[in-house]
Amino acid sequence: MFVPKKFRHFFNYETVSYLFFGGLTTLVALGTYALFIYILGMGVAMAGAVSNVLAIIFAFVTNKMFVFQSPGWRAVILLPELAKFGASRAFTAVVDVFVLVLLVDVMGLNPMIMRLLTMVVIHVIGNYALSKWLVFTKGHATDVSCEMEYNEQLFEAIKRKLQLADTDGVFVWVTEYIGYLPYGQYQWLEIGDKDASAEFEFAWDYKDLVKLASTGLLVELTRQGFADEKEVVTYKLNHNWDIIDVGSNTKWLAELNAELSYEHPLYNKVKKSIARCYSQDDVLYQLDDGMYAVIHLTYSVKNKDGFPRYVIFEDLEEAGRYIATARDDLA
Repeated sequence: MFVPKKFRHFFNYETVSYLFFGGLTTLVALGTYALFIYILGMGVAMAGAVSNVLAIIFAFVTNKMFVFQSPGWRAVILLPELAKFGASRAFTAVVDVFVLVLLVDVMGLNPMIMRLLTMVVIHVIGNYALSKWLVFTKGHATDVSCEMEYNEQLFEAIKRKLQLADTDGVFVWVTEYIGYLPYGQYQWLEIGDKDASAEFEFAWDYKDLVKLASTGLLVELTRQGFADEKEVVTYKLNHNWDIIDVGSNTKWLAELNAELSYEHPLYNKVKKSIARCYSQDDVLYQLDDGMYAVIHLTYSVKNKDGFPRYVIFEDLEEAGRYIATARDDLA
């Protein structure tokens, strides 16, 4: 189905899929309720409670996987999302009751019309807004400073694809409005004039490229905008730097802590390691105060006279620009 341009902001893949899976969630709630009542012989209260729990779980999974496409199923990502999702649904349920009492019992308005109104405004629009801006917040592409996981799968997949292609580490991100649901605004990665992302078996988005580019691991070469809402961004892999995976974080923190003396300005102020340089012994770290530092490791214990050398950055983008220039000021 083609969507006119003036309606695309409201009538897109995300909103349509949200309504679709919302309808399925209602069927899950009604179907399981009927099953518990008429087949299993449960009491009304128990059947209603269990069916609501199952419906919320179904809504969470479908919203995470298909509607908002939030990546990551590790406990550190999943549990906060699940808790916020359950809390937001409980919040809208409470608000719904109070608003109904106000509109019907206090103001004397038609109960069925008011019920329909609260379902649309509170449950449909309200739950959508809370899910988008509170629950599944990982990934608003404009927020590169937020605490979100790097898409290591995407970075490794890009590196593997580039190794097989003679492109000197250059690839292209393309987004274009296809015009037919459920596709809407479509995106893909081109490596050697081929859609390399078609074989990706994991969730990814432009926000992941923004995050990687903000660290200097990817370098943005050109950006072009075209008619019909098409945009093309050309990136180049920074062969000199590589991401530090979660499993190696402890190793790089331990090395740095062994090198820092009590007098060093960064002693006991480093939170985690992010990326490392191949040609120099430089490592990008995040500090406890939210700032960043590129530190030139010496591989010696408890240095003095200001070693190891370091450069402080206010934000990740500033650090990324430093890394992208491949300077060796700290060597």
